[in-house]
Amino acid sequence: MQFVLSLEYSESLVRTAIFAFWRRAVGTGYFVACALIGCALAYLLWSGDQSWISGALGAFLLFALGAAFLVYFIHLRGSLARFKAMGAPIATVVLEDASITMSSGLTTTSLPWSRVTEVWRFESFWLMFFSKAQFVILPIGTVPADAQEFIISKVSATGGKVAAR
Repeated sequence: MQFVLSLEYSESLVRTAIFAFWRRAVGTGYFVACALIGCALAYLLWSGDQSWISGALGAFLLFALGAAFLVYFIHLRGSLARFKAMGAPIATVVLEDASITMSSGLTTTSLPWSRVTEVWRFESFWLMFFSKAQFVILPIGTVPADAQEFIISKVSATGGKVAAR
């Protein structure tokens, strides 16, 4: 079976997808933990504690928040640069039994389905992962339902994870 898809990208789609990736990758628990550390730090400072513990908590909190936002901005900057380098914001994806081939004005890549480690499904796009931080955005609005099922079945059959909507 073979599907040939023409996918159209936009800057707003790229921004939305990167924010969704970041929000899910970092997770709510990360910011809850940062808030708890912030509360502990505020209590220590309010009670007059100026020990190394207060300094360490402050430094750790600053580092943790900085790292989380750095992940977002690095992915956003890289994705927007690739989007602009595409030229025309159109990509062609060919889904076959053995592989997936993606072509744009930037490059052409063909990979076996076993290289897809995970798919995160969102309402208007999917993120198809090849490693923890390397993924492609699939605008899913123009992808027929049978092609979507084909992707899910191929990723699942080769041991990849498919996240629920």
